[in-house]
Amino acid sequence: MMDEPLERRAVISGAAQSDIGRRLHRSGLDLTIEAALRAIDDAGLTVDDIDGLSTYPGSGGPFGGASGAELHDALRLSLNWRDGGLETSGQLGAVHKAVLAVGAGLARHVLVFRTVVEGSGGPVRASAAGGGMPPAFRYLIPYGAASAANWVACYANRHMHDYGTTREQLGAVAINARNHAASNPKAIYTEPMTMEDYLEARLVSEPFGLYDCDVPCDGSTAVVVSHRDHAGDAPEVPIQVNALGTAHRGRPSWDQFDDLTTMGMRDSAASLWERTELTPEDVDTAQLYDGFSW
Repeated sequence: MMDEPLERRAVISGAAQSDIGRRLHRSGLDLTIEAALRAIDDAGLTVDDIDGLSTYPGSGGPFGGASGAELHDALRLSLNWRDGGLETSGQLGAVHKAVLAVGAGLARHVLVFRTVVEGSGGPVRASAAGGGMPPAFRYLIPYGAASAANWVACYANRHMHDYGTTREQLGAVAINARNHAASNPKAIYTEPMTMEDYLEARLVSEPFGLYDCDVPCDGSTAVVVSHRDHAGDAPEVPIQVNALGTAHRGRPSWDQFDDLTTMGMRDSAASLWERTELTPEDVDTAQLYDGFSW
């Protein structure tokens, strides 16, 4: 391993969210500006200090909320580095690239954001003729598999087939997520849920019922990634980046991945542990994306 991985020069100096809600009926740009200004303030910085910008997926619409170009213009940012693109390793890809840009000296303070207006934006419809449709969707839409719920359900079904996983086990994940939501003042659903509630909910995409699925909502999250040498004035103690994993060694496909009992995190996790002297036993808290029960 190299003497100092590039990412260790970076810290998370600020983090914040906009208001979060089921249907806020606010524009994606409005929510993005709110989260961005709060994150910049949390880092003890001003807009003039921001010299980098990174986002995913980079475009507007319900899944993008606001584009990088829109925020760049709205805040009148003066940037040394900017990135925003759909083809990246998910939402964390924007953070990864910001960390590497800071480590390489391309920017001192990079504003990173992710915004969705899925609650207010309405359903996303694809043309029956396939115009403007990504190629992979042409093999999914005819079978009614237009949603991530359909795709992730394939993984759950395969795991059930191979290992005997049950709906009750998925239900335990959903119930645990609801219990944790009760302590989050920004959570949308906080009422306690029982296993009976879970099992009686309508099916969405077998084996997924309503409570297995991600919740369409509106909101924006922003973080500031700073070079450690330029984060000394942060009001809060910055979070030091130790390692990141970016590998994706399987096929870049939801439904054609080589092992449907795993997901892309399999490869990125392996590359993460290759870049650090730490082990899983050293981890005190795990912050995992859990929009679905699987």
